[in-house]
Amino acid sequence: GEVVTTIIGLLGDFYPDWSGGGYCLNDGNEPDYMKLNPSLWVYSTRSSCCTRYYSYAYNDCMGSDAVPSGKYYPDWDQNQESRCVSDGQEPDYMASNPTAWMYDSAEECCTRYYSWDLGACVTNSGG
Repeated sequence: GEVVTTIIGLLGDFYPDWSGGGYCLNDGNEPDYMKLNPSLWVYSTRSSCCTRYYSYAYNDCMGSDAVPSGKYYPDWDQNQESRCVSDGQEPDYMASNPTAWMYDSAEECCTRYYSWDLGACVTNSGG
């Protein structure tokens, strides 16, 4: 346990920055209670930390390191036509759980979310 804690501290894994508002940090300055129980608080990737503690603001938590997934998601916000888009602007709740919401192709996305208007959705999605 003690060796693992020391190694994790040296690696600077990601922890939630409750007091500073910096989302997930890897500066090695996590509070002692996190250092004493790293399996509960500390994650090896920013993505894992953001998913666990800031899923409601996943894209903000990921910051400039966020890379568009290239996956298609339902574009419900525009409310005009059935379509799926892959513009990297998916809502945080979709970005934090892409396997539940996003698909590799417009056709897969349209089949899942717009099966009643499949042909129009694929066309509107550029497929």
